[in-house]
Amino acid sequence: FSTAGTNVAITAATTVASSVDINALKRTGSFALTIGAGQTLGITSGMILNTSGTGTITGGTVAFGSKPGVLFGTNNISSAITGSDGVIVASGNGTFSGDLSGLSGTMDVYGSTPNINTDTFAGPIKVRTGALNLNVSQTAGGAITFGVAENDANLIPTNPTINISGAGANA
Repeated sequence: FSTAGTNVAITAATTVASSVDINALKRTGSFALTIGAGQTLGITSGMILNTSGTGTITGGTVAFGSKPGVLFGTNNISSAITGSDGVIVASGNGTFSGDLSGLSGTMDVYGSTPNINTDTFAGPIKVRTGALNLNVSQTAGGAITFGVAENDANLIPTNPTINISGAGANA
């Protein structure tokens, strides 16, 4: 994280001590990336690739700017997330438990299983394929659409599903 604007690959626990903008993040293995309190990790292309294990991001803020965040692999993010073009959960499993109130745009789910553990995302969620686990009541959220009509022609059709068992009463 010493050179701004580069693609960064990490293979062990790492701390981002001061705010920096990188192009993309590649992680290999199960470990935590910790962003210092009050600091921002900007990912200008929006790309986060976790090639193996569970990638955990904690602390600070992950900022995608004007690009959609695109997550591949298993990513658990408890950091705040900001950006103006939503997030695409492209593959793997992901858990969102941080503050998503600074994230606008759509959350698109493609052949993956995101776990939503926060009620701070106000945008729409489009489950194109895969499953969606809502683990808290979604009081701030927009519409949730399953099998959206604008599915790309090259997607292998899979029935999208939702699980709200963890969302509590009146969810």
